[in-house]
Amino acid sequence: MNNSAPLPNKATSSSPPIIPVVSTTGSSAKEKEGVSLAKTADVQVISPEVVVEGEVEKSGVVRHPERVEIPPDLAKMGVSHAGSTVPAASVPTQTIVLPVSDDQVFMGLHQPIISALRWLAEWSLKHLKAAHYTLKKVHGKIMRVPIK
Repeated sequence: MNNSAPLPNKATSSSPPIIPVVSTTGSSAKEKEGVSLAKTADVQVISPEVVVEGEVEKSGVVRHPERVEIPPDLAKMGVSHAGSTVPAASVPTQTIVLPVSDDQVFMGLHQPIISALRWLAEWSLKHLKAAHYTLKKVHGKIMRVPIK
């Protein structure tokens, strides 16, 4: 009778063969240099309009035009296309002096979501929470309170 234990990489009759998940060849580093891909073909715009084939059209797919036609009565009123790029609503810029106080962080949390002050306040609160603190308003004053 063989008293020696089977090797961990060898399969026994009762277990399936062990296949390594990670290749052990080459470097064991996590990051590897990127593989450069050869440029095979340039991307070309053939047509801005998409052609829907008859078979696809029968299944219920409808092509919507890129540009909406404005009815003549609305065009007489002055309605026109906005264009492809519509600028986002801008928030008046503020000058922020660093470091920000706890009062500024607390007030920044109530700013609009597109405000830079709001995201600075969110970032500051994230770091406070990492240090096991949060901000609370107690009797009109902003205080740092330890998280239990």
